[in-house]
Amino acid sequence: MMEIFANAIAISMFFVMVAFTIVGCTYIYYLRRRSQDQAHTSEKMQELRNEELRLRIQLHQLEEEKMEGSFSVDPPRPKEPSREEQAPLGYDMGYQLQRG
Repeated sequence: MMEIFANAIAISMFFVMVAFTIVGCTYIYYLRRRSQDQAHTSEKMQELRNEELRLRIQLHQLEEEKMEGSFSVDPPRPKEPSREEQAPLGYDMGYQLQRG
């Protein structure tokens, strides 16, 4: 009878050790994953700060140019005719030259 009781305790202890091992591995995985997420979040925040600084510098430069009066906007250029629009013009001009 004592031998059965000892075997039951040994089996119970084995399952408890397996359970603790699984819980421990899961916790280590959780900690590593959380660390990676925090690193990614930190990296993303740094990218956003850099973008904000870049935009602030760009805005500051535009304001300086505007105050200096050197801010110039290129006048709109006339639209160049497309290839389809150019072909009839060339044909008409050749016809007029032959008639004249």
